Amino acid sequence: MAYHYLIPLVFSKPVGYEMSLAVPGALIAKRLAERSARVQVEVRATIDGSLVFEEVRQIDFSDPAAAAGVEEFSIPAKSDADDGLQPGFIEVEILNPDGKAVFSTKAPPELYGLYFREGRQSFRADGSYKFGAPSVIASVAENKAFVESYPVICIDLERGCLESLSLVNPYTRALLVSGKTADGREFKRTRVAARSAVKLDLTKLLRPGETRLDTRLQITATNRVLTYHVRHDGLSVPYISDHEHLDIFRSDPTHTPLSLYLRERFARTLKRRYGIRISE
Repeated sequence: MAYHYLIPLVFSKPVGYEMSLAVPGALIAKRLAERSARVQVEVRATIDGSLVFEEVRQIDFSDPAAAAGVEEFSIPAKSDADDGLQPGFIEVEILNPDGKAVFSTKAPPELYGLYFREGRQSFRADGSYKFGAPSVIASVAENKAFVESYPVICIDLERGCLESLSLVNPYTRALLVSGKTADGREFKRTRVAARSAVKLDLTKLLRPGETRLDTRLQITATNRVLTYHVRHDGLSVPYISDHEHLDIFRSDPTHTPLSLYLRERFARTLKRRYGIRISE
């Protein structure tokens, strides 16, 4: 089966940071069923429901040099006048501009954005599937709800070690997010408007008089929400030291017998290389 697009990716857009994204032609070429295809790469940044950046480029793979090239996109930061407002998100779409089925898979390449700000340490972070993440689908099917979790939350006010969540809603309907820690703390139910992102300050989990918290956090939501866990200091434009996805809560087994693993791998190889399907 062939497709006219790859699943779009969504990246977080922290306040005050610029982002550079490299899209190697070689990673796209590996996914092409039609080697001489034209491919369009679209990069958009959205904040509070408004488009703030857009760039569209086409790559003609009939040119042998196309696969060796790298498309570099530079997404600017919000101005200092906007510091302290909500984060945004960046969408990356890779498709055929004529709607032709030129891809042998819908799986996008793994891309990492480089985030930087003058006077700060830079960091890299990968994107998340906008649609069709298999682990999300399996989790919702099993639990009848969207659930994500992160193994450890560690906040220390005396050392200036703070944490927050960036909750990204790239869809056209608002959603509600709730959270609860392993020791029973909860944060107020948070609304994330359509096509928007919200910074959720996890210091709100501290009880009066507390300066440190070590716990685990799990969130649930009325729809899928792309969640990023951010470690930072207490500045108005935070100095970010770590920026990662939350982990999908999985209730299904994470290990399979070796014989079943080899059978599934063999079946995938037959399907991908030769278009042959075998029964489950």
